[in-house]
Amino acid sequence: MNKKELIDELHMRINRPTDQPPVTKSAIERVLDAQAEVMHAHLSARGAELSLPGIGKFAAKHRDPRTGRNPQTGAPVEIPARRVPTFSASKALKDAVQA
Repeated sequence: MNKKELIDELHMRINRPTDQPPVTKSAIERVLDAQAEVMHAHLSARGAELSLPGIGKFAAKHRDPRTGRNPQTGAPVEIPARRVPTFSASKALKDAVQA
């Protein structure tokens, strides 16, 4: 599912017959964009974690420097330390995928 398909699915589910005014696709897109910006900003802080109940936990972890190999020449290459994003799925998400 790509972003457009997600927006279409959310639009369909949010705008089921109710007495509430409809939510536009552009409003849903702005919410998704804002959510991504908040997640990026929060995870760029040192030691930050972001938990979404029913989905999982996002975190930024430190990866130590290591020696790798150039696949063409076999020469050793130093890979510097860096921070990488990680994701741990919640039990609810794992159970939904197994069903």
